[in-house]
Amino acid sequence: MLLSGIARLTQHAGQSRLLLTLTHAAGDHIKSMIANIRKGLDYVLENAPPLTKADRWGVLARYIINKIIATKPKNSQLLGFLPPSLAIEVT
Repeated sequence: MLLSGIARLTQHAGQSRLLLTLTHAAGDHIKSMIANIRKGLDYVLENAPPLTKADRWGVLARYIINKIIATKPKNSQLLGFLPPSLAIEVT
């Protein structure tokens, strides 16, 4: 979906900003996904500033996984695609 957009990288005062112009029919959905990414990055910067860059990736991954799990239906079945030792039941 992002391949149909046009991006421009601008830099000012030591900050980089990526400006996207979306021409895809699902532009609103793409904007929502980008906003969620920004929220995740902000969460990491606020809650894990003393961590190394490598450790911040783990915090970001946990944040994303928690958001995905939160959107799953509460009465979903056991995840059948995982080996039994890794499967979890969402209650």
